[in-house]
Amino acid sequence: MDRGSGGRVILDLGGALVALETPDSPGPGTPLSAAESRFLEELPRVPDSSSRRSDFRLGLVPEPPTPLSPSVPGLKSLDELVESDPAVVRFGPSDMGIRHRRYCAELDFAARRGFLYRRDDDSRALRIVLRIAMTAVLPFANGLPIHGAGMVVDGRSLVFFGRSEAGKTTVSRASPWPVVSDEMVAIAGDPPSLRATGYLRWPGPDTEPLLPAPLAALVELAKGPETVIERLSRPEGLRRLMHHLWVPPVPLLQREALVVAARLVETVPVYRMAWNPARPPFREIEEQVLGA
Repeated sequence: MDRGSGGRVILDLGGALVALETPDSPGPGTPLSAAESRFLEELPRVPDSSSRRSDFRLGLVPEPPTPLSPSVPGLKSLDELVESDPAVVRFGPSDMGIRHRRYCAELDFAARRGFLYRRDDDSRALRIVLRIAMTAVLPFANGLPIHGAGMVVDGRSLVFFGRSEAGKTTVSRASPWPVVSDEMVAIAGDPPSLRATGYLRWPGPDTEPLLPAPLAALVELAKGPETVIERLSRPEGLRRLMHHLWVPPVPLLQREALVVAARLVETVPVYRMAWNPARPPFREIEEQVLGA
């Protein structure tokens, strides 16, 4: 998409297809800035020959969007917000709104569409809203955004999740295998596969060709004196996984994510691994998880 021109591009964000649209006759704030164009060039695109429809449409608009649901009483206008304040986020049954001094957005997940208005030329607003759209729409594309670390081992992938300080970053830095992300990963497809989000990739030229990679297992991390790996029952694995999904707290999205997560644990084993960072657990993972 060229800077300053109207058009439509479909982005593949972890398996969720998001159509970014600008009007043919753009007004102030609508054309893509140079920073936004550079950012979009980094994201995976859907080939023009693809017949799959987008899962969500995001339009860039020249004026603050009219809320797609009733306004919250007392919600400030953009001009009343302070530059240093964090964005104000509103959640509804099937939609959400975001307001910041520099941008605002309304996202209706039941209608699968949203609008973004921004006041400056940097790419921050577009990055934030596309990332939210990805995490929200993935369940509709039979996918899940997981707060975790992803690795690829001989063509198969592992996803490690867990509470803060459980060791996602630590196990990633010690990994003998290529790491895709140590913060957020996307799972989608049939069979479930680790996918490129376009946002979080481990630096290095070998990252992109590794994906998508069929998912071999999900592993919950916990600290312990030594490496102990146990396979969880499907109900227990589902319960633990649901705490680590990166899905906005919108009831419509949470219900859809639960359905997808339940299907996932039916086909992919979930383990719990207690481990000591001073004792690398990779041999045990190969034997008890990948070799199972």
